[in-house]
Amino acid sequence: MSRYWPYTPLSNSDSQLDIESERPQADKRPSRRQTCLLPKLVLWVALFCFAAGLSSGILIIQHFFPTRLLSATTAVSFCIAPPTRREWRSFSASEKHAYIEAVQCLRSTPSAILPAQSLYDDFPYVHMHVGNATHETTNFLPWHRYFVHVYETALRGRCNYTGHMAYWDWTLDWANFRDAPVWDSDTGFGGSGGADAPDSVGEGTCVTDGPFAGLQELYWNLQYHPHCLSRGFPPDKVLARWTSNLRPEVVEQIMAMKEYEEFYLALENGPHLAIPYSVRGDFYAFTAPNDPIFFLHHTQLDRLWWQWQQSNADQEVQPTSKKRNEFKSISYFDNVLDMGTLAANVTVVSIDGALLALTALSQLFHAHSESEATVYTPFTPTETKDAPNFEDRGIDLDLCCNRISPRDAMLTIDAMSFNKFHRLHLHPSDSQSWLLEALALPALASKGAYHESEIWTTTDLQVAQLYGVYHGIEVYLETDLPGHTTSIALAHPSSSQHTTCTRGLCTPRSGNVGERPLWS
Repeated sequence: MSRYWPYTPLSNSDSQLDIESERPQADKRPSRRQTCLLPKLVLWVALFCFAAGLSSGILIIQHFFPTRLLSATTAVSFCIAPPTRREWRSFSASEKHAYIEAVQCLRSTPSAILPAQSLYDDFPYVHMHVGNATHETTNFLPWHRYFVHVYETALRGRCNYTGHMAYWDWTLDWANFRDAPVWDSDTGFGGSGGADAPDSVGEGTCVTDGPFAGLQELYWNLQYHPHCLSRGFPPDKVLARWTSNLRPEVVEQIMAMKEYEEFYLALENGPHLAIPYSVRGDFYAFTAPNDPIFFLHHTQLDRLWWQWQQSNADQEVQPTSKKRNEFKSISYFDNVLDMGTLAANVTVVSIDGALLALTALSQLFHAHSESEATVYTPFTPTETKDAPNFEDRGIDLDLCCNRISPRDAMLTIDAMSFNKFHRLHLHPSDSQSWLLEALALPALASKGAYHESEIWTTTDLQVAQLYGVYHGIEVYLETDLPGHTTSIALAHPSSSQHTTCTRGLCTPRSGNVGERPLWS
């Protein structure tokens, strides 16, 4: 963090001696007031810059440079064992079979929407009724990210899948599309429809090999239409025309785009559409989730979007449900990523409100006493509205007079987030002690703290700031100047107004600078 706060260490008043040498001889012996004034002034300026930079600069970093804060705290984990996603060909044979078995499990799991269908059928049902409206809008990528997340949650929560979510990197297969590993009949999802198989939907025929051979689907496009799972790779020339949109150089050009609207439209109308036109069959319609390959395809699209986000962190995306020529006129917060009744729909009016809404939602559910894997809710509201009664909801932690470690502060942030507070005020300097590390003035903390274990390092402060960001808590810092600074005299005796200078030696006056709390 020192690169954001460039402090200049204090010198041994060399500049003062140079200035004095240019004065007339009669002024050679300055008064004691003159000898003390300049070091005091320099130190106060340095301390003021330190306080101003710390109290404002860290908030600027928090709001505008979150990735820099993250890189500075890589040793801290805010997410325990996060799920990772891997490319299909990196799975072992047993891992592929486990994934496929979980997908088949969804086919035999009761629906969350309609009694006459399976949980798997819910996904094409929601996609055809809701997801179709997200295409060619800025909601396209966010909605499908949520959709894939709900699918992955179902695999894990309803079918006890413990492996990785899979994606298919089709840039590796564009030149040999028919031979891609995902079409393997044993460790894949089966291939194109059989040449002698019955005709099915979307210019395809029934899939006759692999774990989903003969699978019966309920919906086609926007209507109930029972049929077998259908695929139908087109002739080679037509296939080559569409798979050319999957070439690495095409994807690289899309990834180099800087504007979100330009990026998502190129991704949607290029690689995204290339798969439906190359696979055809069920992929040809808005009921494309009938084909399990749909989720590997969209996880790959989400991966590309995630990579683009890492390279364009300064882009402010404003998802809307309007078509592309209208998207700039609508507010980010006027939209809901609607999952029908497949998942909860949350409407918020601010970014912080999203976190508060999810907190309120989580508090409606409880762990079941008979099973740790089961949750239940005694409430079944059709609509819940929640808003704070007070605009300002904060807590102050006085670090100077209390033994409060960075971990204690993070536990406080946990409790504040759960109770929908939003501001934490940290007070690390006062007459009693100075606990905050200043890289340019190291003696402030080393001599001003009760014990070295009580010092808050710059990394500690970064961690607390970032932890607050992830929990919707703004962490503020206060360093009082010029009052409440007697503890500075322990490191710089000549700087404090609460000192007495005698024969060139400055010692703290009697007062709370030497006091120690009872727990010391």
